[in-house]
Amino acid sequence: MNIQELGIVNEIFVTSRPDGNSLIVGGTLLTTPNEDSNKWTRVLSHRAGQILWYRLTLLLFPERASEVTARVSTAPLRPTGSLPTVTTHVEVAAGKDDTYHIKGTAGDDRWIVTVSGMEIRRMWAALDVALYPAGWEGGERDTSRLPKPRQSYQ
Repeated sequence: MNIQELGIVNEIFVTSRPDGNSLIVGGTLLTTPNEDSNKWTRVLSHRAGQILWYRLTLLLFPERASEVTARVSTAPLRPTGSLPTVTTHVEVAAGKDDTYHIKGTAGDDRWIVTVSGMEIRRMWAALDVALYPAGWEGGERDTSRLPKPRQSYQ
């Protein structure tokens, strides 16, 4: 298994792909002063995105996590043998000094990034908008009431 430890990522973004079956997560990898910044992106299955959102909810909002996570639907686990570049599983762990380590698995490859506390909150908000654009209860938006669109965090 190939493991890539990519370092600290900043300027996080999350967007839903048009097919709705996957998400694109990315940002800028922090480098030493002598190096250029590197863009970082990964494609996550919809389910991996939901797992990441769920794990971040538990870590960031433990007092409200059970209430919030009970309201959302989950995606079925689908076989992805033909998609070795799509991240199908993620894990999140709190690190030292308000950092978080995200580990992802895509086929035989594994990647690891470190995210600051501020950026992880931005990531959670962006995942929330990408996964649940109509809100946690789901369903179609009632356009007759003209609700405010949810803000995108990119």
